[in-house]
Amino acid sequence: QPIYNDYRLFNYDLGWGQVIYFLKYIPTLQFTFNISTSFPIVFNDLKGPIQIKRKIFKVATAIAFGFALTMYSIISFSTSFAFGKYTTDNVMNTFNPCGFVWMDVISIVYAFVLIVYYANVLQPPRITFLNMIGKNNYRWFVLTGILFIAITCLLACVLEQIVTIFGLFSAICGFFLYFLVPIMCFYQLPKLKRNSKIPSIQSQLKKGEQVDNLAIALLNMFQIKNLTNRAREYYAKKTERSQSIEALQKKSIGLPKPAKRSSSLVTKAVDSLNAWQFQPVEEEINLKQLEKFDYSKEYTGSNKKARHCGAVALTVAAAVGCGTACVLNTMDFFK
Repeated sequence: QPIYNDYRLFNYDLGWGQVIYFLKYIPTLQFTFNISTSFPIVFNDLKGPIQIKRKIFKVATAIAFGFALTMYSIISFSTSFAFGKYTTDNVMNTFNPCGFVWMDVISIVYAFVLIVYYANVLQPPRITFLNMIGKNNYRWFVLTGILFIAITCLLACVLEQIVTIFGLFSAICGFFLYFLVPIMCFYQLPKLKRNSKIPSIQSQLKKGEQVDNLAIALLNMFQIKNLTNRAREYYAKKTERSQSIEALQKKSIGLPKPAKRSSSLVTKAVDSLNAWQFQPVEEEINLKQLEKFDYSKEYTGSNKKARHCGAVALTVAAAVGCGTACVLNTMDFFK
């Protein structure tokens, strides 16, 4: 017989109950997108020419996606055929003859699942924060990670709904990861660009020229050191060798002309990255002689009023979404 919990605030058979039940899963689903932050790091750690690295990365991604999809599909369909609609939030509760001993074992298994979940999903953004806080605070960085793992494992031994555990921590951290840090970067990036004092870059921009914020952000996200350093040297020194490489690329590959962008700076940066991909990898470059790639004082982004409106809209959305999920999961926890 299906098991119903009479103490729940909402009846999940009703329409609104299903909607509120779905909101509990939003923070958990959001955290699964964090795995994409590790893609540039993995790509940079691969050895060999850029063409080989791309092929390896595509094949590895396809294999990982296929394996995960197959395993989740087998588990989902097997559970559906075995139990149908006679399940609870925790499918292990269906094994009533096994009693509390079975649930104790499953709680320990849940704890290991949470550890794996933490390492795969939460570790990439934590590594990013480590670069922000510096090595001096590495001890606090490690202690915070251990504390989060310990609390989640203890909750796994008490709570039966694993989605409640995920949702509780995801809702608490969601505002910081998805809204506070991007908003801070959104306000600090124009200041960094205005304070730049690189003459070679200033000469490339016309007064009042607009730079595409999204394109600049994407270029800065993928910190592939070798390609970036080579692009800087190519951008600063138009040697005959670099020009021949660029001509060879256009002749052999026949790439279409890039679409018109809002700034020549972005165009030249992208073209530099593409041209240097065909240079032999074993060629050594003196990185100390490279200039730091930065932006000029002439940069003008979106106006201040538009930035404030965007920040307010994101803050309201974060407060409503993460706040609702946090309250719902906290209610389940205290029940």
